Amino acid sequence: MIKKSIARTYARALIKSASNDSQLKEFRNQLNMVSEAISSSAELEELLSKPVLPVEKRKKLLESIISKMNCHSIVSNLLAAMLSNYRLNHLRQVIDIIDEDIDRKEGVLRGEFITASPVDASLVKKAESELSGVLGKKVVLSPKIRKEIIGGAIIRIGSLEIDGSVLRRINTIENINII
Repeated sequence: MIKKSIARTYARALIKSASNDSQLKEFRNQLNMVSEAISSSAELEELLSKPVLPVEKRKKLLESIISKMNCHSIVSNLLAAMLSNYRLNHLRQVIDIIDEDIDRKEGVLRGEFITASPVDASLVKKAESELSGVLGKKVVLSPKIRKEIIGGAIIRIGSLEIDGSVLRRINTIENINII
């Protein structure tokens, strides 16, 4: 919870700094590129996120990454602030919060399509289409595998959960008291 609160502070600062939605998407894309570059090397990630190096050396290292990616000065300043405050490890959460803001503005709901084994993409698309009609917003579901549900599917979108799993049915049967 605290991590999300920290990330939300940085995300809000960036969201407020963007002059329009297309610039916000550009900022998000730049943050994604920097995040991918950092996470592609475990050594680089450790050097930037932990106080192994003095702050000035870490800033120079980050600046070299940012300059190669031609990041906007607002993105560069945000990343430098996160680095100085030992918050660069929250970058992924910042990006996720920005994604949520963009989705909210575009009327997109994201959720999970949880099954016990992989399913055909057409089934996920059909569920997205049906839910879009019912909810009146575009629904995007990402497939997830959880073997413990045994069979069926669980769809989660925010606080909405549609549980058609075999595990839920078994649990329901076990909770019936027959006297």
